[in-house]
Amino acid sequence: MIKNKRPLFSAGVCGAALGVALLCRPYTTAWICVPLGIAAIVKRKELSPRHILIGMVPILVACVTFLAYNYATTWHPLLFGYIAMHGEDHYPGFHPAPWSDQPTP
Repeated sequence: MIKNKRPLFSAGVCGAALGVALLCRPYTTAWICVPLGIAAIVKRKELSPRHILIGMVPILVACVTFLAYNYATTWHPLLFGYIAMHGEDHYPGFHPAPWSDQPTP
């Protein structure tokens, strides 16, 4: 983004890509944002606040959309659909498959 001829466009594309990733894989996107946030802190002298704001707007729109979708489907913005469907013990990770008694590989 810093070396690009159109850095504001790059910031918007980066934010939009992270926003789409958030809608599909929220936990993975949160972990991807950690090193990007650290890089933004390290490169803060080369980045203007406009770059950061333009990159954050699509991510915030995706967050609001994600929370609204969760609220519309489960009546709670922080409750994921698969947790509502399969129960409180069904969080992402290694756990028994909800349709059988055998653990997932």
